Amino acid sequence: MTNFSPSRSDEDTSKVIMFNVARYWFALPIAVVLKVVNFPPEFRTTLNEVGLVDLGHRAIALLDLRPKINSLDTTTRQERGKFLTIVQVSDTELCAIPVDRPPTLREISLADVRSLPEGAAIVPPLNLASHVAVLNSEDPPLEVFLLDLQKIGSPKA
Repeated sequence: MTNFSPSRSDEDTSKVIMFNVARYWFALPIAVVLKVVNFPPEFRTTLNEVGLVDLGHRAIALLDLRPKINSLDTTTRQERGKFLTIVQVSDTELCAIPVDRPPTLREISLADVRSLPEGAAIVPPLNLASHVAVLNSEDPPLEVFLLDLQKIGSPKA
């Protein structure tokens, strides 16, 4: 599975950071998440409206998943995302994903993970994911879309 490898301590699980955007749950492997930071309103600027966030020492791409999920979303970037999940997209590229609540660290059993069919990749939120995990331990079962860094890696696209 791309981006989702078993943890060293347990060959049957993968450690992920889970977060909710719109009505969907997403996850990223812990290895690509650098940190989660507060994103208070006073730091939201015109740069955010053009898709950048200033982290003090450098500006990085702001990757807002909401418009990619729902093209009818009319909320502006400045009205959402109290936290930023800073992600290492490639060796040289970072991006910041705005989320309303702090992400959760979780282990996902690899037995619960399924690849998504190629044809499903045009439908949101499947257009952002490579796999889906169905967590039957939750009541009701929780579907978590495992973000594909190659699909989300180009915020300009």
